[in-house]
Amino acid sequence: MAPPKAKDRTVKLLPVDWHGDKPPPPPDWLIKGIIVKQGIGILSGRWGTGKTYVGVDAALSVVTGADFAGKPVKEKCGVLYLAYERGHTILRRFDTAIKARGQSSKKLPFGVMRKNLPKLLDAGAYETLEATVRAHKLEMQRSHGVRLGLIVIDTLMVAAGWENENNNAVQVLRRLSERVGIFVLAIDHHGKDPTRGARGGSDKGSSTDLVIDLTLDRAASGKMVISKVSEGAEDKFGFELKLHEIGKDEDGEPITERSVEWTSARKEKLPKTLAKAIASTGAKTIDGREMRLKSDVRNAFKKASGKKSGTFRQAWSRELTAALKSGSLVEFEHEEEVHLIAP
Repeated sequence: MAPPKAKDRTVKLLPVDWHGDKPPPPPDWLIKGIIVKQGIGILSGRWGTGKTYVGVDAALSVVTGADFAGKPVKEKCGVLYLAYERGHTILRRFDTAIKARGQSSKKLPFGVMRKNLPKLLDAGAYETLEATVRAHKLEMQRSHGVRLGLIVIDTLMVAAGWENENNNAVQVLRRLSERVGIFVLAIDHHGKDPTRGARGGSDKGSSTDLVIDLTLDRAASGKMVISKVSEGAEDKFGFELKLHEIGKDEDGEPITERSVEWTSARKEKLPKTLAKAIASTGAKTIDGREMRLKSDVRNAFKKASGKKSGTFRQAWSRELTAALKSGSLVEFEHEEEVHLIAP
């Protein structure tokens, strides 16, 4: 008996962009220089640094078309805020931000989801989440005439189920972004060492298109550092958390809330010896960012300082700590090696 004939197979070749071809189009921005129209990002900081206030301020900018941190919004669209923590406060904070900006309080395409939210890695959770987002996307188009452009997850630690927080949760958000055609911004907590950025998987930041780090001093004056943006340049912004009295309680005591007020970020100079060590250390580009191995910078610092071992270690610790605290340097872990970035 003759063997069966092999069926004809048509192989689809993968596309290639050749040198000399027409260059790809410029970035399709939602907020110019910060958020593209499709992708995922992480906004992280220690507790009390204003992460939710900044997330709410970004949402308000997107739904009204007003600038965010002085950067123009390129498309006015709807926002869904998935509040896994303190969900009852989000609309209050949103209204406070509206009044602080002096903007119209008419109904805006901004919705808060805070009840029965699925954990991202639970069985069936993704299907429920995508179906819900698609339904609200249609409702925003019908009721407000705009597309759903941004989802805020607050916080990723709780959304991922605490014990299961890792890069898999980020990939769930990537899938949602690509299938629905939106940007997903996840608010996240810093780990035990705040200089290392968001907690959880060590390479979480490398799996995203945007990484934002927040710091805040006791005077409620903060910095927002864009330490990674896939289609733009690192940047730094200053802000203050302004306190507002929004009413009285049953005892006549004031009820207060805060809003973000953007200021000019002061460019902090690197300490002298550390700046010299940075300048003499070779850099490499990872994910579009220029960075240096921390160990290489440390060796260069030792050479530049000319100090003995004990004194050198104290000087290195003092200057590095000052640079990380001021935001003039950011630590980033990639493939189990710590790098230094000057935003």
